Amino acid sequence: MIKQLTTTKCFLSISAGPWTIFAPTNKAFRNLPMRELEDLVNNESRLSKLLLTHLVNRSLYSAGLRSHQKVEMANGRHVNIFARKGMLFF
Repeated sequence: MIKQLTTTKCFLSISAGPWTIFAPTNKAFRNLPMRELEDLVNNESRLSKLLLTHLVNRSLYSAGLRSHQKVEMANGRHVNIFARKGMLFF
């Protein structure tokens, strides 16, 4: 995901950091049909939109997050964070 992020134009607007990325699990990527994953990687606009939904324009640490906490993502939308089995989800 970091490799894809650095190849998109959206990286230029957030590269000053610090920022936090909520990366999908490897299982989430494996569950995507290969064609959809390839299309996503080859469509910079779509990829940028997806990446910005997983980025926060500040440093966050899992120890400082609590379940049901709202966090503003780099795309301006707010998501609720949920903790389950030691992992964070939104």
